[in-house]
Amino acid sequence: MAATERSWVAVEIDGKPASQRTMEPNEIQTFRARSSFDLITGNAEGIILTLNGKTLDPLGHRGETKKVHLTLQDVQNAAP
Repeated sequence: MAATERSWVAVEIDGKPASQRTMEPNEIQTFRARSSFDLITGNAEGIILTLNGKTLDPLGHRGETKKVHLTLQDVQNAAP
């Protein structure tokens, strides 16, 4: 996970809280999970996700709240 803009994020790994903070531009954070990640961000445009070496499509627009569920098999976007 990389921040291109100031963005609040909360991450759950395998169903357990892992991080909740505001990321600053150019900050990178790496997470590992056995089965899944859940991410909520308050600035969907400001976060870039990479899953298993593949950079994912943008999550949304500037200031948009977005919830994303990530697994090894797929990426599922869901409204918060």
